[in-house]
Amino acid sequence: MGEVASIGIAEARKNGEFISKQDIKKRAKVGDATIALLEKFGCLEGMSETNQMSLFDSIF
Repeated sequence: MGEVASIGIAEARKNGEFISKQDIKKRAKVGDATIALLEKFGCLEGMSETNQMSLFDSIF
């Protein structure tokens, strides 16, 4: 991962936890390649793809 992406993620994280991969991409201004790299190393394990919550998420 590049320095710009790393700094972008760190700066965006100061404004609160990320709730999804979509949230990281939007707030940190990173692309699919950065998300894929973070997934490859297990950094996003269990994180939702989108910001939308499923009705079933609240039941279970």
